[in-house]
Amino acid sequence: IEDLREAARILDGRRVRRGLRAMVVPGSMLVKRQAEREGLDEVFVAAGFEWRDAGCSMCLGMNPDQLTPGERCASTSNRNFEGRQGKG
Repeated sequence: IEDLREAARILDGRRVRRGLRAMVVPGSMLVKRQAEREGLDEVFVAAGFEWRDAGCSMCLGMNPDQLTPGERCASTSNRNFEGRQGKG
């Protein structure tokens, strides 16, 4: 939750640049619920982020949340190898 708090603090009053897709995927339902209790989700949404369900998203690369060719990702996932998050 500390990382989401800090990111929300930095983002408060700012917006994602036009043409950029940004999403927040909390690592667990516990973290998601706590962030929502604190209103962090509202900060992210107001800044133009998608507030997603908790769990694996692009970190796993086995669902629709994958990079397409030419896309790039900044992630806090703990695994990083070529092609893991899609073909970007």
